[in-house]
Amino acid sequence: MRLIIEASKSRTGKHASRKLAVVYYKNRKEVVTKPTGTGSRQEQGQTVYARGQSAIVELDAPDIEYIVYVELVRNLRGHVKGRLQIYDRDGRLLYEAVLRKRKIRRVSGDKQYSWLVEDAIKSIGLEGYVRRYNHNTGAQL
Repeated sequence: MRLIIEASKSRTGKHASRKLAVVYYKNRKEVVTKPTGTGSRQEQGQTVYARGQSAIVELDAPDIEYIVYVELVRNLRGHVKGRLQIYDRDGRLLYEAVLRKRKIRRVSGDKQYSWLVEDAIKSIGLEGYVRRYNHNTGAQL
């Protein structure tokens, strides 16, 4: 599965964009914040903002169970909004949630995967920022 991993800021430094992935293997998890690692094919990508880096990373390990792809944007006031998507090893979208006003709300998917969203938020260090989770809204896939 090909994902864009990015860390960029605006010229003034007041806005920022991050795209990262939390990969769940059979017996461990790994947070992919920089496009490095052995066996991953990297290509140059285009960033959202002027300063920063972006690359396309290929994730094809046979023991991958889930991939949580996180896209975050921070604005001038420090408010963070974004989207979290959970994929299986074949690249099928299982669950999708949005982050707005410090709340995470389900958009679509089966809520049995909601534990992955909460664990990914803890893994990337946003557990102090998020106030509430709402996994009962949205549409079932």
